[in-house]
Amino acid sequence: MRRTLILASTCGLALWLAVPAFAAEPNELDGTWIQILPERPRVGYSLPLSPATLVISGNSIEEKVGDLVCRQSLFKRVPGRRPNAIDLMTVVSGEFWLTRAIYKIEGDVLTICESTRDKQRPADFRSWTGIEAEVTLLTTYKRQVAPPKVK
Repeated sequence: MRRTLILASTCGLALWLAVPAFAAEPNELDGTWIQILPERPRVGYSLPLSPATLVISGNSIEEKVGDLVCRQSLFKRVPGRRPNAIDLMTVVSGEFWLTRAIYKIEGDVLTICESTRDKQRPADFRSWTGIEAEVTLLTTYKRQVAPPKVK
């Protein structure tokens, strides 16, 4: 893994696509997902003005709010994990950030619980593990239904 990160940092994230563990494969995550906002924010937090949109294709995730791209990440699935698990690599201010997440799909609803940078993978689907402990982000999305094709 270290060799991959060194190559990627000198040549760009596109080299990750050449690594077999990160090769793009069609999967059940592919598609466009719209964030489901809670009715009330947690204490001390406010709700975003508009929901985020996740566009997942192969091994890449793009998160947008309106037309603003907030995040672009590459991910790989972690086989044999329950709940389902993915590792995400994102470049933030020129640094690689590794976050670990679990996810579940129930019908057209995707729930992702993601750790903060370089922390352990969440064990279950909840937002906080304690004030001084690791913080995890729990987000729920609904799959956007594709419009019918015009003949």
